[in-house]
Amino acid sequence: MRFAREAVGARASSLFLADLDRTLLRGLVSEWDWTRTSFPSELARWPTVLAALEDGDVRFISAADARGAESEWFETRGITSTLCVPMRSGNRSLGVLFFDFDGRTEPLGKVEAALLRDVGRRCARAMTRAQTAALPEADPRWIH
Repeated sequence: MRFAREAVGARASSLFLADLDRTLLRGLVSEWDWTRTSFPSELARWPTVLAALEDGDVRFISAADARGAESEWFETRGITSTLCVPMRSGNRSLGVLFFDFDGRTEPLGKVEAALLRDVGRRCARAMTRAQTAALPEADPRWIH
């Protein structure tokens, strides 16, 4: 994530998991106050994120386009835009990566989008391996 953040010029990055039935989004790794990401949020409050999870494509979200909890994300983070990158394993999205920007006003170019899709796939593989290793103790709502 750090390499991808630097490659696209993002200020910060975060990793969020979606539960199996696509009702909750839980912050897992973030470069900001962990207490803000340690609880689940209703995925229905993240419409652009939900769309990215469903079709597996990278989404550029500007402050003007953000809705629901996405607007709150912008207000809390003090950012102008974010890239929402699904973590895909096969045909399934396990969660999303966010790459936050202070000044970016346009979507990704093809090379950046390909890089971030690859990072999303790699993160999904790592999350799948980690969840499988922790299976006996894991909460089944979050196992993919």
